[in-house]
Amino acid sequence: MISGRVMDEFKDGFIPLAMVIARPTIVPLVWPKSEMFFTAVTNPFGEYKITGLPDGEYYVMSFAPTYIGEFYDNTYDPDEAKPVKVEASKSAENINFSLRQVLYRGKDGVDSRAGNGTSVIGKVSDGAKKEIVNAYVYVLNEQRQPVAFTRTNSEGRYEITGVAAGSYRLLASHLNYGSKYNDAANRFNEAKPVELGAGKFEVNFVLAPKSTTGIEDETNSMIPKTVELYGNYPNPFNPETQIAFGLPAMMRVKLRLFNVLGEEVAVLHDGVLNAGVHRLNWNGQNKAGRQAGSGLYLYRLESAAVTLRGKRLLLR
Repeated sequence: MISGRVMDEFKDGFIPLAMVIARPTIVPLVWPKSEMFFTAVTNPFGEYKITGLPDGEYYVMSFAPTYIGEFYDNTYDPDEAKPVKVEASKSAENINFSLRQVLYRGKDGVDSRAGNGTSVIGKVSDGAKKEIVNAYVYVLNEQRQPVAFTRTNSEGRYEITGVAAGSYRLLASHLNYGSKYNDAANRFNEAKPVELGAGKFEVNFVLAPKSTTGIEDETNSMIPKTVELYGNYPNPFNPETQIAFGLPAMMRVKLRLFNVLGEEVAVLHDGVLNAGVHRLNWNGQNKAGRQAGSGLYLYRLESAAVTLRGKRLLLR
């Protein structure tokens, strides 16, 4: 188990509904298994517990509405993140976070507090030009402090709007890949400053896989040996997200969504699917066709063999 608290860096108060994610330090590169993680959401006192973790080392990250995501221990770059060790006989306690509020809006739903119409867009991909899902993109000021933060969507694309005119560097990162600044620089001081003003600016990134990351054969990994629930991406999300799961054979499955009160919100699928990996999209609408409100939602994948559960955070 991993547990701790998430707090506001300046207000010294607890942050409820913050998402905390724990991901193994060694994972396969093939999507969607490359995006498997364990999650928890903080309670009204900023406390969280991640349970059901196999023994091993994990990178732990937290983010919340209007706050910039941060890795443990007090870093924005996963290359500098401190792994957290989990053992069956010992819990990893006091894995705490102190998050900084964003100044500008990312397309993942972070609210804007300032800005002048500037938009930074781009794509994060690997050397084979394949999109990298859930990569983190930061806009850093001259003091190396992040002023904006977002994550790439299922197409590897991102957009950040409303950044005030000025000189910045951009950082793209993912736990399975080495981090890069703009201009393919490895360090902050090596990156050429990006002069942002009014208008739209495009900054793309190409990340190289880490040599310590486990790699699976993509063909073999597409047919799992058991029913597997990989999670939803992105998470948190606004307005859409995809739930990924794998089936070892053709079977009937039902994928349903519930709110925290246990009320059914939507049915994404109820029928037979072939063996392999499947991705089902949820556009944030309930059964009545209305947009669901911000909050935590639970999803359940039901089959004759097993019932699996997950959770997602919708931010409006």
